[in-house]
Amino acid sequence: MIAFKTSAIMEYSAAVYYQKFFRRKKELQPAHATQRLKRCLTTLDLVIFGTGNMLGAGLYIVTGEVIRTYAGPSAIVSYLIAGTIAFFSALCYAELAALLQVSGSAYYYVYVALGEFPAFLVGWNLILECLIGAACAASSWSAYLNEIMDSKIGNYTVEYLLGGKPWTSDIFLPYPDIVAGIVCLLASMLTAIGPKATLRLNVLFAVVNILVVVAISVIGIEKGTVDNLTLPDGFFAYGMAGVLSGSGFCFYSFSGFDALSIAVEETENPSRSVPIATLVSMSVTILTAVVSCLSLTLLRPYFDIDPAWSYFEAFETLNNVYVAYSLLICVLTGISALVVAHLFTMPRIALSMARHGLLFTFLATISQRTGTPLVTIASFGIIPALLAIFIRFDILIELLSIGIFLAHVAVVCSVIVLRSEKLDLATGQLEETLPLKRTTISYQRGLRIRTHSETDSVTSEPEFLQNLEDDDDDVRGTDLKTIPENGWKYILETTPIQAWLLLYVVFISAAAAIVINLPSKEKYPILFWSMVAVGGVVFLIGMRCFLSVARVKGETNKRKFKVPCMPYLPGIVIALELLLMVNLKAFAWLRLLIWTAIGLVIYICYGISHSTENSKSEARSGYVIFHKDLPDPNCSTVYLQTS
Repeated sequence: MIAFKTSAIMEYSAAVYYQKFFRRKKELQPAHATQRLKRCLTTLDLVIFGTGNMLGAGLYIVTGEVIRTYAGPSAIVSYLIAGTIAFFSALCYAELAALLQVSGSAYYYVYVALGEFPAFLVGWNLILECLIGAACAASSWSAYLNEIMDSKIGNYTVEYLLGGKPWTSDIFLPYPDIVAGIVCLLASMLTAIGPKATLRLNVLFAVVNILVVVAISVIGIEKGTVDNLTLPDGFFAYGMAGVLSGSGFCFYSFSGFDALSIAVEETENPSRSVPIATLVSMSVTILTAVVSCLSLTLLRPYFDIDPAWSYFEAFETLNNVYVAYSLLICVLTGISALVVAHLFTMPRIALSMARHGLLFTFLATISQRTGTPLVTIASFGIIPALLAIFIRFDILIELLSIGIFLAHVAVVCSVIVLRSEKLDLATGQLEETLPLKRTTISYQRGLRIRTHSETDSVTSEPEFLQNLEDDDDDVRGTDLKTIPENGWKYILETTPIQAWLLLYVVFISAAAAIVINLPSKEKYPILFWSMVAVGGVVFLIGMRCFLSVARVKGETNKRKFKVPCMPYLPGIVIALELLLMVNLKAFAWLRLLIWTAIGLVIYICYGISHSTENSKSEARSGYVIFHKDLPDPNCSTVYLQTS
């Protein structure tokens, strides 16, 4: 009896933490829904906004590094692969934005579909992604300026600050890049002034960006040399492995489409305008990115391209000073827009998390004078400045994209989950359609008796619990499953779709890692075929988990926009993004693990107990454990209600 009670209490503790980690935001409308923003944006406005946010990011920062280090001339293929995957990922964002119509990001969508802790991880890593992106852009800005001045800034810094002895390190810069740090601080100050000034400046930068990209494409293709695509090492200078590695970095170029989900509350007809704007802006961005990359490879051999100021250096070879410097000014404008955009988005993600209690409350403070989260901007704004001052540009580039991949995979999974559930948009409530099973376990003189019955609701305690007296032996828990006794069919019916998706992600990631790290077939044939066999088995297990996801019938509510071929197209997108994500360098994964570990400590020590969902979790519990001693000392009963 004592052992049984201890087991029940341990199960209760595990159930409590499980429920808290994966409690979902059932209210689909924010607390400030009665104070919505003015709906004034049209479809054309969103197209310009989305295109302006995406154009320029990869061209000025990523393209040179991808061509020089990873893919060579085949960087064009890398952009095509990354753009295609990003296009279908954008469709998932468009469905959620058109459905929920709540201004937010991947963080909010994951909170609704997958739970609190997955949403925290997504938001936490997006914050760092914005900080690193701002640092990369500021470093590129400084490099272009230094090139204009014939490296005088760098030389003076080394001479007067370091005594003529530059630093020698594989991680740190040869000298502190003060200009890049100042650019980050000025951008933070601009975002702190107010959203109106920031948005107006971003519109101007977006227009300039579009003009620059068109000019680069036209001039580069007209003046370039076709031989640069094949000489000296061929089009695939680094092989297909280089193409895949380059695609992982090129994916960053298309990360701006999620900005459309932020503007959804200000759109006149979001269910129509957001999907159309997403399709058009993504198509335009993919086309211009590929053409611009082609123009750069035509102008210079891939091994002569300097990643930090690739376009300016390439156009200098045309011996047209006016063209080169005109484009340089426009490039600096576009990079400035990127720094501002990152530092504009980052504090709003942190602000949303702080409002939900997952980050410290003081980060949710908004200045009455400027209407901006000054505390959040000041708290995080120093980080990109420090990164830009001390860390090498190529190292910062390696740290990009992995947080974006994490967010996109989570959002695609969220689309699959929400398609399997019924949404009551009139009341803003999420209703789970899976039936509930109540399992009763009775212990009578050492024998265990298990019975099952159906129930319809989890919003309140069942009747058989309401009339029982409370005592010290009562144990209550949450959304866990009983040990199955009816075989595989029982597991399929009772295991939530989120669990199958998690298993699918884990096994497909493992299979991708095995394929990418295959040894030479000629040198190690036994090891090669052994790894192929193991990878094949792991892949088949992952596909079996995905078929369990596909068994779940979709909801019948009419939606104005849906991702086609559900869930198979999102499943393919998840697999391709995981392939690119696994192919990133170990340094990026180390960054992800360290930052996630820091976030986990913050969530366990603070967020899990301060979450605004804390007081609502008990009422939404789908799993009730109740332990009550019966008059017979040898008889005890435990009731478990599961979904």
